[in-house]
Amino acid sequence: MAFEVQIMCVNKTTKPDPHKRISSIGGEHKGKKWHISVETAIRGIEAGHWEFYTLVNDQKRYVEIAVSTQGNKYLATSDSADTLDLIGLENCTVHD
Repeated sequence: MAFEVQIMCVNKTTKPDPHKRISSIGGEHKGKKWHISVETAIRGIEAGHWEFYTLVNDQKRYVEIAVSTQGNKYLATSDSADTLDLIGLENCTVHD
């Protein structure tokens, strides 16, 4: 069974391609801060370990794996193949 985890922050790049806009995600789960690369998140989703979501206007938007026209995987909210809901999150800081 997948753990449901809220994404609360992201680290962004300046690249225009959707699959390169976000380099890592993070948040807090059960009082513990976490921070992982997008690649690690994708592997965890594919393996059924994690189910990520973010809050937009206090409503859950689940995060899915999207695929660019070049075949590259990236994270996007379930109602859109866009990263805009994630890009709007604050920047992650390095956690201990």
